Amino acid sequence: YPKSPKLFKVGLDPAMNIAEEGRAFCDAHAAEYFTKENFFELSDGRKAKVITAIAMFYDLEDPSNFVKDIVDSLKDDGIFIVQLSYTPLMIKQNAFDNMIHEHLQFYTLASLTYLFDKYDLKIVDVQLNDVNAGSFRVISTKRNNNLDASAIFTKDIGQYRINSFLLNEINCGMGELDTFRNFKKQVDKQKKTLMDLLCKLRNQGKKVYGYGASSKGNTLLQYYGITPDLVTAIAERQP
Repeated sequence: YPKSPKLFKVGLDPAMNIAEEGRAFCDAHAAEYFTKENFFELSDGRKAKVITAIAMFYDLEDPSNFVKDIVDSLKDDGIFIVQLSYTPLMIKQNAFDNMIHEHLQFYTLASLTYLFDKYDLKIVDVQLNDVNAGSFRVISTKRNNNLDASAIFTKDIGQYRINSFLLNEINCGMGELDTFRNFKKQVDKQKKTLMDLLCKLRNQGKKVYGYGASSKGNTLLQYYGITPDLVTAIAERQP
């Protein structure tokens, strides 16, 4: 969103390639990782009304310390919004290519709730969206904050969605090892189907080329063992 005189926006993102864009949209920006020290330096010591973390929470080497810094940086009536890949959808879609080197954790609402509870963050609403083949957006606030009358959500609707997510995770077997063993079986079945097709095309004298999916494509190439004799070349477009 563009700058607004009604808002003071702080941006922290270590990616140098988008630093210029970040400075254009933020009142204060640094190409650094989020810590409470970095945040307060940019905000002149002021706490935040809203903090967002989009498509990066699963990259954290120390998510506990990150959440602690979020709580310390947030006003008592502030909200924290996090959006990340949703593990039940990843498993349902056999999207194993989401498992790349920078994705260190895979969350459900139950596991995220466990983490947030340790730092007195309460989840008040959750929604699904189509980002990255299925993500969930979670709204939370400090435990002593009462947001029941907020325009963003109401207690009953938010709690209904939370309960629905948690029940679905139980029904999907997120707490059972067999769920993940079956996930591997489905991935390997998918591997055989693709490898049989690639070998058939090669034996017919045809050439196969790939396009896009530079990160997830590499997971597929490596786990399936796809070599240049099966896929001749792969192209990518940036941006």
